Amino acid sequence: MEPDMHDEIKTKEQLISELHNLRERVAELEKEQSERKREQDELFNSRQMLRSVLDNIPQRVFWKDRNSVYLGCNMPLAVDCGYKDPSELVNKSDYETASAATADLYRADDRAVMQTREPKLRFEEVQIKPDGSKAWLITSKVPMYDNNGRVIGVLGTYEDITERKRMEDALRESQSILSTIIESIPFEFWAIGRDGRYMLTNSVCVNHYGNILGKRPEDICDDPETLSAWRENNRNAFAGKLISKDAESYSGGVGRFLNTITTAIRDGDEVKGILGVNIDITERKRMEDELRKSHDELELRVRERTAELEKANQELRQIPSMLISVQEEERKRLASELHDGLGQSLVAVKLIVEKVLLAKSEDKIRDALEKLQPVAPTLRNMIREIRNIYTGLRPTLLDNLGLISTLQWFFREFENLHSNCRINFQTTLKDENVPKELEIVIFRIAQEALNNVAKHSKAERVDILISENSNGIELAISDYGVGMNLDQILRTNAAKSLGFTTMRERAELTGGSFSIVSASGEGTTVRAFWSGEAKAQLQKSGITR
Repeated sequence: MEPDMHDEIKTKEQLISELHNLRERVAELEKEQSERKREQDELFNSRQMLRSVLDNIPQRVFWKDRNSVYLGCNMPLAVDCGYKDPSELVNKSDYETASAATADLYRADDRAVMQTREPKLRFEEVQIKPDGSKAWLITSKVPMYDNNGRVIGVLGTYEDITERKRMEDALRESQSILSTIIESIPFEFWAIGRDGRYMLTNSVCVNHYGNILGKRPEDICDDPETLSAWRENNRNAFAGKLISKDAESYSGGVGRFLNTITTAIRDGDEVKGILGVNIDITERKRMEDELRKSHDELELRVRERTAELEKANQELRQIPSMLISVQEEERKRLASELHDGLGQSLVAVKLIVEKVLLAKSEDKIRDALEKLQPVAPTLRNMIREIRNIYTGLRPTLLDNLGLISTLQWFFREFENLHSNCRINFQTTLKDENVPKELEIVIFRIAQEALNNVAKHSKAERVDILISENSNGIELAISDYGVGMNLDQILRTNAAKSLGFTTMRERAELTGGSFSIVSASGEGTTVRAFWSGEAKAQLQKSGITR
């Protein structure tokens, strides 16, 4: 019986020991479970922190397997690819997030990194998305290894620099525009920094001073007075003053007049440098000097002209009496012609008629008829003289037949009187297009010009052209005679005796212009021109045929 009791007691002790051991094991397990939970919580927190870090950095982070299939990425990359969560990109390839050409390029980069095991850091590439839009990226890729050192994929980041590229392009364009503007300035343009050195110039400035970037004013100017003036302008500009100054400037032995405009370059209230423009006004100064000289000469000429006008006014005041005198002279001439010519002829006719009547009363009919024979030639001479007188006043043919026919008649009469001179007359003018007031003017100019030919030219041929076109009417009379020293004649009263003044006044009073070209031994050309406007004004104020 005792042995059994002993065995029973031993069994209890064993059970108590095992229970104690079991409790210790349970406690250890609970401790291990608590430690594992803590580690799991720490791992979860670490993963959450890593995810938070990955999702909040601006760079796009991704990792791929050896086949370039995405194993994971951060939120910014998922959003770029059009997904709401990074898990949606897992097990997808670049062919589903970019164009085929871009996907091929990415796979080639992945293979190169995994094969060479060399990182490819910060290289630029263009991403073409499925919708055709482009993005500029700066990408870095490194190989991923397992615990045995085998390459199992690629880890990469990229940063979207599209906006930066756009800004860089805009900056380059702005710089290009600024450079173009500066180069387009037709004057010497320059800028000096706070260190007193030139930091910007244009080609106009370089053409005169050479390459002055990094130099100081004293490096390019060897004239003390000019350098002193430059320094004063620059000091005032650095002090915030706008300077505009004209001064004579010397550099390299060359003197010029410059208008220099200088102003400060400001960054807020801080002056960073100064800008300047040199405008070469040497020519302007020369012109101003010439203008002053011309002004003095003009004043002298005005005084002289005033004296001439006063003299002209005095002559104009004498015109009425001169007109009366001319009228009286004309009357005297007509009276002389009537008395000496027609008067004498009429007296002769009267005497013949009286003799005829006396012979008739004495029944001497035959003798009376013989006495009448001289009457016919005398009457013909009288008719010719009367025709010359009224033609000189105004040819009736002009009113009856028009300008062209009258001129043709006059030219025939001229050739009859001057058999050694032939007239070549051509015209495109129509009588109906000539204002009434202009007919007599053209006739008188032609008449006066031919009178000069007969008296002075000794020409054997005269070309007369009257042309009409859209510009107006032109009369040109050219002889091939001895010509004249026109300058000398126009300075004397000979111009009046030749009728030049009368011809010019007739042309200008009807709105036309008049000119004479002549030289000794080269003949003379007389021209008169009436523009379409002058012709229209004459038609408006008068009548045409």
